[in-house]
Amino acid sequence: MTTEHAPPPARGSSPWKWLLAIVVLVALLAFGVMLSTDPARNVVLETARVSTDPMGQRVLTGTVRNATSDRTYERVRVDVELIAAGDSVVGTMSAATANLAPGDSWRFTIPAPQKDVVRFRLAKLTCESRGSTSARLCSIGRARLVE
Repeated sequence: MTTEHAPPPARGSSPWKWLLAIVVLVALLAFGVMLSTDPARNVVLETARVSTDPMGQRVLTGTVRNATSDRTYERVRVDVELIAAGDSVVGTMSAATANLAPGDSWRFTIPAPQKDVVRFRLAKLTCESRGSTSARLCSIGRARLVE
């Protein structure tokens, strides 16, 4: 009695390897779509600088850019904390703009009404786009101090 054996599969032709490759490809594509629609990557805080005006008031100026090619943000708002000596928060201020079109930049100015403010902490960047029912948080990286 003889028993016949099937030949071993050729190297590299395992169906599991192909299935794994397809799963990885689909995951990468889904991640790419998620990044392209994520407002945290579509609205960018480009600059932030503190200066003192002629009256001695500290002023934060900066630029926010809509990095998308197809989405207008109905409202974009920058929130900052006002920091006095000793790192105590003495107030909050914000600036907002409407209808930030794709590719456009917005230059904002936030004055510190208190004379004891030595720095600003960028706390939050909020973006609202058409069709969203609530404001969505856009990324400014970590909340950071601007002196």
